[in-house]
Amino acid sequence: MAQLLTGATGSLGVHILAALVERHDVEWVYCPVRGPKPAQRLEDAFNGRFKSSKYAEKVKVITDEGGKPGVVNEATKEKLLRHLTLIIHAAWPVNFQLSLASFRPHLRHLQSLIQLSLDVRLPQPARMLFCSSMGVALNTPNQRRIMEEPIADFRQGTGSGYTQSKLVAEHVVQKAVEDFGAWACNLRIGQIVGDTKLGLWNENEAPPLMIRSALSLGSLPSLDIVCIPGTHQRYRF
Repeated sequence: MAQLLTGATGSLGVHILAALVERHDVEWVYCPVRGPKPAQRLEDAFNGRFKSSKYAEKVKVITDEGGKPGVVNEATKEKLLRHLTLIIHAAWPVNFQLSLASFRPHLRHLQSLIQLSLDVRLPQPARMLFCSSMGVALNTPNQRRIMEEPIADFRQGTGSGYTQSKLVAEHVVQKAVEDFGAWACNLRIGQIVGDTKLGLWNENEAPPLMIRSALSLGSLPSLDIVCIPGTHQRYRF
């Protein structure tokens, strides 16, 4: 059976891709990639972090036609309709300066992926996992623990268009489940840090930049943080 992974060149997506190609029950992983030389971009992103003999034989690159999200040729779509069992949607512009309206094309892309999951010619829909953000609940008042349930109040999240668009996307996924029988769920992703094998993470994010600045400043911020292995982080300020 086949899997579809978006955002495979990103810091989260490339780790997901590495996990998928190592699984014995995964035959193919289709990866839509935009821009020039998409296959080379994906291979460079993967090989910069991992080495796997299964990469070449399992990964199939889908070239986004004209740079439009979600557009695939008919031959590829036919293969997906016959074999697709899982969609992991990890692609989303990480830009906190954009307005909510700027994310309309990406919300339409999400809808097209949900429709694809419903259209497969298998006994049940393909599973659909949307990579949301913990930012949708960071401003929840008077709660030390956020329940894993839909969020109706936009004030519970941070005020950026990025976070608001993630919350809108969560509602799109929820409605697809409730009204159309989609096999879908939202995954609220937190801060991605270096893995335990190679220690690689996105060097342009705030935590690695803060640590790098310590080389010049000679000090790090004093935070009272308790990290418990195998669980979510717990913070004390």
